[in-house]
Amino acid sequence: MLLTQEIRDGDCFVDLHLDPGRKADPFANLPRVAILHGLPDAASAKETVSLEWKRADLLEADIPIEGRETVLNTVEIAGQQPVTLPPVCLPYSPEFAPDEPGRGAAALAQIAMTTGGKERVEIPKIWSELPVRSRYVTLAPWLLVVAAFLFLLEILERRSGWLSKLAGSKIAARAQSKPVEPESESPASAPKTPQPHANKSKSPAPVPAMAKTPKTKPVPDKPEDDSSTLGAMRKARDRARWKENR
Repeated sequence: MLLTQEIRDGDCFVDLHLDPGRKADPFANLPRVAILHGLPDAASAKETVSLEWKRADLLEADIPIEGRETVLNTVEIAGQQPVTLPPVCLPYSPEFAPDEPGRGAAALAQIAMTTGGKERVEIPKIWSELPVRSRYVTLAPWLLVVAAFLFLLEILERRSGWLSKLAGSKIAARAQSKPVEPESESPASAPKTPQPHANKSKSPAPVPAMAKTPKTKPVPDKPEDDSSTLGAMRKARDRARWKENR
């Protein structure tokens, strides 16, 4: 096994390299790193992190360093003696780090040239330049839901008639609340009454004579016994009819 320590991008990376041709891992549990943080004119702080698998033969721990902080790392491996690494600190602030070849704008330009990309400085323009594609939505589930709803609604209407009653009450209320407009007679449809001339004398309109109805003598019914009450009543009725016609 080999331990290395490196400062990259403002962080301290502790790596544990294993033998690629090993038959088994030399430890049962993951190794740990005991970290001692020290600042000028301040008490030290302790922290413990575990090494994580980076590759099949490499374990790594990322330890951030802030400002003028100094870090002292001790690697603890089960069955082995703890190994203390040299203390490390930042030589300068990360924003003042010199540009490395193959990184930054040059790397992005190389990636864009390889993949056919382009520089996008303004993010809102990305949405306006997206290609338009058709999108299909499955309507079968929605149609089945609508059909089931209409089926249940029809059963409700047949059993209770609630919808018909509701519609009828609304129509009746609308008819009652609607004002009745008076019928306006147009001049063309109004009957024309002739104006009498001043020199002509007014003569009363002739009254049609009522037609006289001929008096008909009632046809006598079959002779019945005068002593019977039914015959007497019939005779009295015939006599009254004869007097009315007379």
